[in-house]
Amino acid sequence: MFAIKLFGLLMAALFYVVITGFWFAYGVPPMFEVGSVPTLLVAAIGTFIWLTATGCIAIHIIKKVRPA
Repeated sequence: MFAIKLFGLLMAALFYVVITGFWFAYGVPPMFEVGSVPTLLVAAIGTFIWLTATGCIAIHIIKKVRPA
């Protein structure tokens, strides 16, 4: 059972890193190059969602590791 949990954790971490890389490498720069208000709003909202997801993941890991 330990190998399955480790595999799931590593796959989730890989998924998070890949999505983060795509967002900051391919999603955000074109939005800032255009510079119109709607594209800047999409960039801000997407970054806010990414920050929220990162915070939730960090809180989940801390609560999981810390003994109750």
